[in-house]
Amino acid sequence: MFLIFLGVALLGLHVYMGRYTPTPKNGLTMVTGGAANATISHIRGRLGVVTDVIRFTVQGQTVEYESTGTGYARLLLAVQRGEILTLGVSPGEESLIPRHGWVPLYTVSVGPEQVVRYEDAIAKRQWGSFAILGAAAVFLLMGASRVFR
Repeated sequence: MFLIFLGVALLGLHVYMGRYTPTPKNGLTMVTGGAANATISHIRGRLGVVTDVIRFTVQGQTVEYESTGTGYARLLLAVQRGEILTLGVSPGEESLIPRHGWVPLYTVSVGPEQVVRYEDAIAKRQWGSFAILGAAAVFLLMGASRVFR
């Protein structure tokens, strides 16, 4: 029964998260400037895999970006060098759990070079949603197989 409950809970989370749609590209708030207050956190996941997360502020907009994202190495170098960045950020919350002090990041350019593309940010977000749906299906099937033996 626990597996069925867990599957239903994940399915509910997937549906609830679907209510928070990504900001359309033409609805992004664009800010330009040097990065301030940059920090890097190291998050150890399952199986010992470490993900780095850079957090920085440009013109009052604080953002985070994971090392698993495309363009992370170039973004990190630009922040460390103090290069001028142009960020496309969401003006809205877009999340189930409130983000305290930071906004969703969609695009990053360093001068004319686009480092993080809108399409990549959307694809990463959709993958997370798909993973939750897949986990829900697995737990529901496992739970059902135990109940209906």
